[in-house]
Amino acid sequence: MSGQMLRLAGIITAIGISTSVPADASTIFSETFDNLTPGGSVVALPFSQRATGTYSLIDSLPGWSAITLNDGIYAFEYGSANYALLVNEGGHSISHDITGLTIGQAYDLQFEYWGDNVAAAYSFNVTINSATSYFNAMGVSAPTGDYTTVDIPFVAAGTSTTLTFQETSATTASPIFDNILITTSDPVPDPLPDPVPEPATTLLVGCAIGLLAVARRRVTR
Repeated sequence: MSGQMLRLAGIITAIGISTSVPADASTIFSETFDNLTPGGSVVALPFSQRATGTYSLIDSLPGWSAITLNDGIYAFEYGSANYALLVNEGGHSISHDITGLTIGQAYDLQFEYWGDNVAAAYSFNVTINSATSYFNAMGVSAPTGDYTTVDIPFVAAGTSTTLTFQETSATTASPIFDNILITTSDPVPDPLPDPVPEPATTLLVGCAIGLLAVARRRVTR
């Protein structure tokens, strides 16, 4: 292709519709609870009333605020130093401040949960970005196969927010949480452009196509 044709092709490309590939998701917050240090006695529950694992009291929950430790919040170990967090019945909750958000940016909140304590219905709420999602499920389930993964998308209304898990069961069944993650998501799309091109754009495209056709005839002679 001649240099003239290349330049004309460049003009057409320049006035075309541009596309962009979103950047890889960035991690804003991550919690696996594997840094928990169980303290006190192991909670002795009948095997029939718990998923396979060990419950322990905990002395602290770094970064989180909780209503009552060593009563409503327990460490749940289901492997060598592989912990999750049980939020016991009675309306207990845990909260964590999330910072570093960008207003208008889309994010994804992901976490895993499963039920425990008794084979009965349990429920909980999750609040992020001042919006609450409601969940209902049945206990008992194994932590290594029957857990549920949740994805809650949200668009940041501020540079910070509070993430809260609130137990709301009417029974003595309770939820267990693990692998909480907040990452950036695809940006919120802009409104669709006017499908009718501007007159100047139409004229420019027409001229470019015409010049490209003339150049092509000269090359083939």
